[in-house]
Formats: sequence, structure tokens, C-alpha cells
Amino acid sequence: MCVDASSQGRGEPMPAQMLVRGLTIYIAGGNPSIENHVLTCLIITIERGKNAKRSIFERNFLMGNETPQEPTLYDLSKKWSSGVTRNANTLALIVDAIIAGSENAMAVFDKTPKGGDPNPLRVEVERGIVASFGAKAITLSESNTKELSDTDKATKRYNRQQVGSRLSKVKQAVHKRLNPDSGSKGRTDDNVAIPRMIAELKARIQSSETFNGDLVALSEWVEKCPLDNK
Repeated sequence: MCVDASSQGRGEPMPAQMLVRGLTIYIAGGNPSIENHVLTCLIITIERGKNAKRSIFERNFLMGNETPQEPTLYDLSKKWSSGVTRNANTLALIVDAIIAGSENAMAVFDKTPKGGDPNPLRVEVERGIVASFGAKAITLSESNTKELSDTDKATKRYNRQQVGSRLSKVKQAVHKRLNPDSGSKGRTDDNVAIPRMIAELKARIQSSETFNGDLVALSEWVEKCPLDNK
């Protein structure tokens, strides 16, 4: 390895300029004309490399990709809420972020107490969902409703309903993650449910005091049921 005289014994690299100069002389074999040509080519090559790296950096910077970062809860919510990308995988990542970022994940969805501050995680999810509706939806959500036209008021109200509906889906997903065994037990067997409902109907008819219809006729109709529901 070529080393600077002042750094001999330490094994430190020479300054870049001296290294290029030494390489040029080596390639040229001491011929001044060739040396100058090679030096010029090396300098052009190095500058092109610098410009290429600078161009890549500038492009990434302008696109917001100068450093790879984990998607935020806002990013994930926006992606999930966008119709073509709504999927279980992204929703699972949202659930992960909510659980990791809170001591009580279900409390994230609690109604904000009067005079209190909304849960920041819930705010991020809602902001992401609104952003998935487009720029106008964002503007409407940040606007004073009283100052909007009737059409914009209706649009804002609709957007708000959609946010609530999708936020509810996130809440359900969090609950399911925290309580995997608390799901629906499924449909009751019809052989059990139907006779039970008929028996309950008969008992209700017999004890009714406020029904406006003909209880006698209704009772006779139920009695004709072929099921043994006594």
C-alpha cells in the first residue's frame, strides 16, 4: 500500500490526491504526455462518480427517502385505509404499533373526556385514514365546519363517518389480538334455537298485556306449530 512519508510505520492511507498522482505516474511509466492524459481521465471519472452519488442523494432527498425509516402509524393507517391496499398484513402492523406504543391498547379508542387531550395514537390513525381520502378530505377535516358550504359540510360529515367505521375495524383487530379466545361462538344449532324461540314466543303471548293485535288468534296460530316445544 502507498503511504504518506509522514505516516510511514502507522500504515495510514495517503491523501486521495497523492494516491491518484502516484497511480497516474505508475500507469504512464514516466511519460509526461501520457501522464497528463491519464490524470485527466482519472479526474473526470472521479468527478462523474461524485456527481452520480450527489444526483442519487438529491433525488432520494426530494422524494423523502434520504434515510430508510420504519413506517409511522400515520403511514400504515393511510396505506391500510386506501382501498387497493387495505389488507390484513397492514392492519396487523397497525395493531402492533398501537400495542407497542400504549400501556392499555384498548384505551386508545376511548372517548376523549371533556376538556382532555385525545389519545395521540388514535389521532395518528385517524389522520392516516383521512389522508387516504385525498387532499380535499384533509383540508375539510382541518376547516371550521361553520364556514363550509352545505356540500362541503355533507362531505366532511360523510368522511367523518367513514373514519369512525374504519377506526372501529382497527379497534376490533386490537381486541382480537389481545383476546384471541373471545371470538364469536358461532351460530346455535337450529334444532335447538328454533324450538326455543317458539317456546319463548308462546310464553310471551300468554303473559302479554300490551300487545295491540289479536292475542287469541296469535296463540292459536302458534299452537299449530308441529314442533314439540312444550
